[in-house]
Amino acid sequence: MVNLALAFRVECGVTHSDGTLSMNTEKGARRVCEARPDPILALVRQTIMNISVTQAQGTVPVTVLSLDGDLDGANYQEVIAAAKDVYAAGARAIVIDMTNLRFMSSAGLVALHSIVLLLRGETPPDPEEGWSAFHAISHDRDSGLQRHVKLLNPQPRVDLVLDRTGMKAFFEIHNSLEGAIASF
Repeated sequence: MVNLALAFRVECGVTHSDGTLSMNTEKGARRVCEARPDPILALVRQTIMNISVTQAQGTVPVTVLSLDGDLDGANYQEVIAAAKDVYAAGARAIVIDMTNLRFMSSAGLVALHSIVLLLRGETPPDPEEGWSAFHAISHDRDSGLQRHVKLLNPQPRVDLVLDRTGMKAFFEIHNSLEGAIASF
């Protein structure tokens, strides 16, 4: 999904007395800049998320979902879909590897909570219902650490989101994959 209204190219030049805009500077001309929508730039800025799935064996089989990129409203449903796929294939212990996750918005929190609900055998809230998904997170956040979903190595920006939203109390967080796998 691309939001063309959010990508702009700033063009600077000079305004001449006759109202024309040029890139050349001449005495007495006023320098101006305009922000113009740029659909090509919008395509370049499209949020890209790579999700890879690997299996590891600890005391139980563990599925590792590695997220690479930015997790936001443009792609959080892909993360939920990947979790649904591995759950349907039998995964009951998931490590979400955030080593290469540069950014996570509130939509990413909805994705994490949806994965927890899936592994509990519950139906995640419909993301199209907006605030109800956030209220569900709020009600669940105080239920303690999750037994079936662990987080691995959240980067500082992502860790700050988890901390400020109280989600660090909801997830067991590990700094090594071996430690995360052994925790199940």
